[in-house]
Order: sequence, then C-alpha cells, then structure tokens
Amino acid sequence: MIAIFNPYVIYIKIDSGGEYMVNKIIEVQNIKVNIANINDNDYICISDFGKYKEGKSKAVDIIRNWLRNRITLEFLGT
Repeated sequence: MIAIFNPYVIYIKIDSGGEYMVNKIIEVQNIKVNIANINDNDYICISDFGKYKEGKSKAVDIIRNWLRNRITLEFLGT
C-alpha cells in the first residue's frame, strides 16, 4: 500500500511486527528516514531515501526505479 500525503512525500506501508511506532525517525546509512503510524498502520517515507541523491537524478528517479522493481511490485501486492 502506498500513501501519498503531498506530492513530494511518499510513504509505503511496512509490517511493524506488532510494535507501535508514532512518527519515529530511523537512520539508514546516515540518511534520516521518517516512520509514521496512521490508523495502526506503519508507513516508511521512501522520499527520504532520495534526499542523498544530487544532480539531475534526484529522489524522483530513486522512487521511480524502486517502483519498477519486480520484487517491490510483489511486496506491494501482498
């Protein structure tokens, strides 16, 4: 499930394993990534992963490529 809260921030639903998270921030390879809990569903902000990219290919390219990946499509379809 993908949730778009505004045109520049995209969240995807993640399985929290039963933990309850409310608007937390995790750090992945020195990149701060937001996690939001909405209606007892956890969402990770994939837009944050694109913030480290510079030049012509920015976050939109990272997200576009991520959404093209077969494994991603299978994950979103479950």
